[in-house]
Amino acid sequence: MKKSLEEKIFKRFSSLFLNGKDIEPKTPHICLSLDVGNGWYRLIWEMCEKVEKELNREGNAKLKEKFFFSQIKEKFGALRSYFNCGNKIIFDITLEAEKNSSKICEYCGEKGTSQKIGGWIKTLCKNCRKEKEKKQERRLDEYVKEYKGKSRGVATESSEGNKDNSINKNM
Repeated sequence: MKKSLEEKIFKRFSSLFLNGKDIEPKTPHICLSLDVGNGWYRLIWEMCEKVEKELNREGNAKLKEKFFFSQIKEKFGALRSYFNCGNKIIFDITLEAEKNSSKICEYCGEKGTSQKIGGWIKTLCKNCRKEKEKKQERRLDEYVKEYKGKSRGVATESSEGNKDNSINKNM
């Protein structure tokens, strides 16, 4: 996610992130960035609003004091939220966001579907998928151009003009 969007979330919901609390963590996991695309900004904002509302509910003072997100990221094409010291309602809120993320393009926020792209599962709209595929094709073309002509264990012409079928001994 772009730093400017990340900062808006961290600033508005500072009490939900350890870096906004004055307590010493007992875990090394501190959510310092949101490892997702810009398209899930609204989804994360809404999730944080709901979690904050639950934490501010009467009787949740101790929970509010101890709660923090330790990580928010994309995994297998969906939003994953890891947190310390939640309750069933907070678990349900984060689970709802996870389910909704599989229908929202991670890059632009439009309607999307989970799909496999070059070995990765991503939730993308049609336009972002085309753009991703174009980028992959350009990378593959660059790779092929860079390594074209370099042989590794391929039959080559020796200085006498005979075929040399031996494997490159420098490997």
